[in-house]
Amino acid sequence: MTDLLWSQALPYIRVSASIFALFTLIISLHIIYMDTDSVNSILVLLLIFFDAAGGLYNVFEIILERTDYLKDLWNIIDISANALTAIYLVLYGTDSYPDDRKVILAFANFSCWLRLVGYFRIFEPTRYLIRMIQEIL
Repeated sequence: MTDLLWSQALPYIRVSASIFALFTLIISLHIIYMDTDSVNSILVLLLIFFDAAGGLYNVFEIILERTDYLKDLWNIIDISANALTAIYLVLYGTDSYPDDRKVILAFANFSCWLRLVGYFRIFEPTRYLIRMIQEIL
């Protein structure tokens, strides 16, 4: 029964993982090209789009799962990545607190990469390793 449910959910999880990987890539590229105006303006617009999409996705998940949503570590990491990115974008848009802005962006990037590690559960050879790391933490 579990294998059947897993096989049915796997395509949706792959799409979600791909979107989140793209979001993480955009954050990483924004860090690299932070001082380049032409490239950075496009990356900031993409960051706004993906952060808003991720925030809406989290809101829908909270509505569906209610109190169970916060019991999952991966959901908390999702919320923190989106919230830190939103805070960064507000500070970036108002051009305030440049040093704090970089620290917030670093934590947002760390949260995104940490979440990507969680998506390695998709692949059977790494599924048990990720579960073991989760149990240790």
